[in-house]
Amino acid sequence: MEEEQIGEADYFVSTTHDDECNIMTAVQSGKLGAKHVEAVINKSDYEEILNNLRDSLGIETIVSPRVVTANEVLRFISRNPYNELFKLPGQSARILEFVVREGSPACDLRLRDIAWPKFAVVVALQHKYTARVPGADDVIRALDRVAVVTREDNIKALQKLLRG
Repeated sequence: MEEEQIGEADYFVSTTHDDECNIMTAVQSGKLGAKHVEAVINKSDYEEILNNLRDSLGIETIVSPRVVTANEVLRFISRNPYNELFKLPGQSARILEFVVREGSPACDLRLRDIAWPKFAVVVALQHKYTARVPGADDVIRALDRVAVVTREDNIKALQKLLRG
């Protein structure tokens, strides 16, 4: 790993099918100086232990394909006003996904014409089966999925804006 200059990498992600290998290479890359380290864990036995030891091991994110799959299924059958896709480590910022309701204040408006809360940035827009990074002239339609990076104190304002 030293020969490959892993210590100078911004990101290191270990994704083999061997959990022990993923853990050890993630720990080693963090010790060598990689700025952001992620590991894929397939065995649920390791998940809780690694989440508790994440900081001391130097692993920033632990990803379980099982948990990701379950969360994706729940995302589509959930009646919650929004889904938390990710909480940015060490910050109060989150990436939230909202399904736009018919008649909501943002429905049928261009992004530039919507009064977004301060510190809220739309990072993805999914219309039917197409998802992309939106531009200022993109229009939000009913049933679109909107991903927003925002602070926790903006959640209620975003619910009102996108859900009505």
